[in-house]
Amino acid sequence: MNQNLYYKYFLLILFTSLFGKAFIPKEINYRESLILNEKEREYFLLYKDDLNYQISGPVRLEIISRRAIPESSNRKYNFGYILSYEDADDIEINHRKYKKDDLFSKEHPGHGYTQAGKTILNLPPGEHNLKLIPSYRGKPILIRIVKKMFKNTEGITELILPDEDIIVQELQFNNKKRNYFEIEKNSLLSFKPNSNLDISFYGRIEKNNVVSNNFYQLEILENNRQKCFVVDFYDNESSKGKIFQFKSKDVPFSIKLIESSNPVYLRVLKNIPYE
Repeated sequence: MNQNLYYKYFLLILFTSLFGKAFIPKEINYRESLILNEKEREYFLLYKDDLNYQISGPVRLEIISRRAIPESSNRKYNFGYILSYEDADDIEINHRKYKKDDLFSKEHPGHGYTQAGKTILNLPPGEHNLKLIPSYRGKPILIRIVKKMFKNTEGITELILPDEDIIVQELQFNNKKRNYFEIEKNSLLSFKPNSNLDISFYGRIEKNNVVSNNFYQLEILENNRQKCFVVDFYDNESSKGKIFQFKSKDVPFSIKLIESSNPVYLRVLKNIPYE
């Protein structure tokens, strides 16, 4: 990287940290803007080459990805990428989405773009190298990474349990005891509808001193449709444990454990507002 390009990269990283814009990869020349409802958003092209990010933790990120497709298309498209984080095992992210209406690019007016595939990524304290690798080389994907904030909730919180038979266990973290349930790899746990309530997910992983980067990957589904992935690298000591939050609809939702380095425990809460 020449001196001028390095200086531009440094200024962009500084701007990102101060004003909460999209995180900028080292490949700053791969920038492309998408416009929806007269709002312009900055993305970066993941195509033949990787995208490399340097990110300070602890931080919760949202990785938003879209595939470039023919503007007139009306079918579903597969797309995704490989998430490479330091010395952890590579993580595959796969989406399948329809075209998003009224979304276009000034640079490529003949292209359409899919609905967003979303991944929540939780990183622990420290400086981290994050790499996104194309899963389908030759199939252009646009990537946007931003900080993800969860709103504060007010009201009464209640533990909700899946429809399947599970064993509730009392776990202690940071001198606090809470009820969790274990989720096994490739198992799908289903929950009844909780219309228009905030649903919060808390996750813990059994520590393994042999593995330096303990992690797990969840898929969240709403009415049997993929809502997002959650990839958690937080360590139990430095994390408050909340890994995901969403406003529920009058449809069932479910959780699937895709991958993990160790046993994973979850706690799901619904928030009932004060009357």
